[in-house]
Amino acid sequence: MTSCASLEKWLHAASVDKGKIEAGVHLPPLPDDCRTHEAHAPDPVGAEAIVVLKAERKVTNRANARTDRCAANYDNVAAGLAGQATP
Repeated sequence: MTSCASLEKWLHAASVDKGKIEAGVHLPPLPDDCRTHEAHAPDPVGAEAIVVLKAERKVTNRANARTDRCAANYDNVAAGLAGQATP
């Protein structure tokens, strides 16, 4: 009896997996913000290097924040597809 029950569980699990594969995965669209490129900070002629460097650093911080948002979005989608709750 035990072997029949475990065979039935195995067949059920295999059927569920097959159904998931055949159903396919439909990902939501990536937020537009994730595809935006950040322009370099302006480099005016005659500007001091430290001023340009500080401006470029602000641009890099914005780009890094966008990367973090997009990564969090991806992690949430992946967790949802795996049936896990997102924080």
